[in-house]
Amino acid sequence: MAENVMGDNYYTTMDREYSMKEEPVAGITVFESTVVTGDSAGAYVGAAMSADAIGFMLKRSMRIENQRDASLRATEIVGSMAYGVSELFDVYGVQLIGDANL
Repeated sequence: MAENVMGDNYYTTMDREYSMKEEPVAGITVFESTVVTGDSAGAYVGAAMSADAIGFMLKRSMRIENQRDASLRATEIVGSMAYGVSELFDVYGVQLIGDANL
């Protein structure tokens, strides 16, 4: 079996970005997101993949700072981070197409 290239922080990061199901479904850890959009026919595209299919590298952790804008009479909260994501092995995942119509 291939080494987990995403490291220990991967699932912690995924928990922040997506909601995770409590129990695996058919042995698969399921992550959900409301970011997925459908087409005009109601088809939604998702994916099922091994954790080894995607590479994730965190170059710089989140930085948050306040920026005062006196002319706007407001304080802006600015956040930034640097990271990279890449598909490593195409054959480790499959496309899933769901239909929103009943």
